[in-house]
Amino acid sequence: MIRRTTTLALATLLLAAPWAVSPAAAAPPAQAATLCAGSPRGCALETNDWLREGATFPVTVIGNANARIQVVVYLAVATDGVLTELRPISSEADVITNTSGVAHTDVAIPTLGAGGDSSGWALVSVGGMQDTTETLQTVGQFVPFGARVPLILGDGYGDEKPAGSVLDLQFTGTIPGTRFAVDYADADGIWHDTTATADAAPANTTAAATRPDAITTLRYVVPRGLTSTPHKFRLRNVSDSAISPLWLATPTVDGTPREPAAAFQPPPVGADLTGANLVATHPEKSVVLAAGGVAGLALVVTVAGAVTGLRRRGGLR
Repeated sequence: MIRRTTTLALATLLLAAPWAVSPAAAAPPAQAATLCAGSPRGCALETNDWLREGATFPVTVIGNANARIQVVVYLAVATDGVLTELRPISSEADVITNTSGVAHTDVAIPTLGAGGDSSGWALVSVGGMQDTTETLQTVGQFVPFGARVPLILGDGYGDEKPAGSVLDLQFTGTIPGTRFAVDYADADGIWHDTTATADAAPANTTAAATRPDAITTLRYVVPRGLTSTPHKFRLRNVSDSAISPLWLATPTVDGTPREPAAAFQPPPVGADLTGANLVATHPEKSVVLAAGGVAGLALVVTVAGAVTGLRRRGGLR
């Protein structure tokens, strides 16, 4: 009876898993297929817990033996939490795996220019990615990514903002430890710091979040006494001379409420690529993604083996 119940539970687990039976999908990028197709140990690209612009990072490649690929870092550009572009931002690192199917390389990410469209994430994958939908078919992982110019999500109001009120400006994609301030330009074009003081906002902080993918909140005030016309505001990187993103704000009595944009949440990588490894933030927490029937069978063997081991040790009766 116990054995029947266990078998039924395993079958139910497989049927419920979203990856157990996947519909036919387009072919993976050529380099992903080169690295992963038939690889006896699966395939993966592993790197640091988080990346940033203007630095070099190590990447470990795992897959087929003697596979030639390019390792590329793509900036994940998102609008309202939706991935709209995968923009190559690194120098292409050519690697060839050894006879064990492993290669190590360093990938350089140059300093990025203006834009302020870092979603807080980057995709470490192979060269030749052409479309954002290919993340399901490629190998690699999304990694938190910090830039000098973050992505502003909003402050709870539209263009019309309540004068004299403390506003919570939210942004993401920062480099840990970076400090910021908010300025506005007067009629002569002179910039003035309008970050909320400790008296006006005791919880205010000018320190960036501890991770690039976290949302940082910085409090500021639209000063009273400004004309009811659009005024320039900017988020200034205090720790660096990066170009700051600008926005226009019109002082009013109550303002026009508007929810901040949603932060980007990365989609799965390799969900439709047989043998691909899902790598968590820490490589030691990586798990093999079961894609299709063969991997589903592997899960049965793994779980059933664990059940058998427990039964032998008296942990399951």
